[in-house]
Amino acid sequence: MWIYYGVGILTGVISHLLFVYFFNTKSFSIRQTLTRLIACYVAFYVLIYYVLGPWLWLHFRFNPRDSRHSICCETPADYGASNYEALQLNGDDTAVIAGWYIPPTQQPGKIIVLIHGSGYDRRGTDFYARILIKQGYGILMYDLRNHGESSGSANTFNRLDKMQSDLGRVLIYLQSEKHIEPQRIGIVGISLGGFATLNLPTDIINRIGPLWLDGIRSDNFGVYSAENNFINTAKQLFDSQSRLFALLLTSEPIAARPQSFRQVFPLIARARIQLVASGLDEQERATNENFIPYLSDTMALWIIPNAWHIGGRVDAKEEYEQRMIKFFGDYL
Repeated sequence: MWIYYGVGILTGVISHLLFVYFFNTKSFSIRQTLTRLIACYVAFYVLIYYVLGPWLWLHFRFNPRDSRHSICCETPADYGASNYEALQLNGDDTAVIAGWYIPPTQQPGKIIVLIHGSGYDRRGTDFYARILIKQGYGILMYDLRNHGESSGSANTFNRLDKMQSDLGRVLIYLQSEKHIEPQRIGIVGISLGGFATLNLPTDIINRIGPLWLDGIRSDNFGVYSAENNFINTAKQLFDSQSRLFALLLTSEPIAARPQSFRQVFPLIARARIQLVASGLDEQERATNENFIPYLSDTMALWIIPNAWHIGGRVDAKEEYEQRMIKFFGDYL
């Protein structure tokens, strides 16, 4: 809590000094008073919003929450798998990506990668694993970096860059070690797992099989809104300042600002994509509806009316299961 007190005291001192500086004369006109008052507030706003604000944001949000923990008391055997392998894959840095590989039974050479959401681990995709294992597909489920039993560092600016790189390593493993053809690899991405998937290079997306993406709640992280207004301009300046401070204050790489998904979708010429969104989460519904003009005829959007974020598998369980089985049955 000391940081809050320190910032509060510093803000108060700076505010006092600004007022003393601008109002240090005993005689001035109303116009001079207004001019100095406006200048004081502008200076105060700039200081707080573009100096202290970005610094505080970096202090509290630069490093995502550490979600690493042990995986206990559940294995793919609980999901219906007759056998499985525990995985430890090296990332492109010192990261080690942990997961499970379940070989196919009735769908030879067909593998579906399951990617969980923020704060969870591979067990968060158990709903999908149970259904797809029963259908005979091979499954690879893994912990995102800094989640579950996967290690590896990441910061707010580069986490998706690193997560898509980790997913690329998973795809390489399937192709080189399990001899699975790229077009026979499907992906289920849940929330953050969907973001990691759509941040893959589009040439890789165009080579692999169908993608089932549930819970894309916003456009790509760090993307600017297309609207040209004061609020968006202020957000862009704040983001630019945060990136500048991050470059000055850390030795970690700061990834370039990603493309909007509205730019990504038109570049995906081949892959089948099923977007799933909640109808009760207004932001998620509006975000996905805004994607519609950018989707090709190989992509579809399903908005589940009575579901919250990634809740369709509960609120529309039977339809969800049937749609997903048909989707992978048709396109994988």
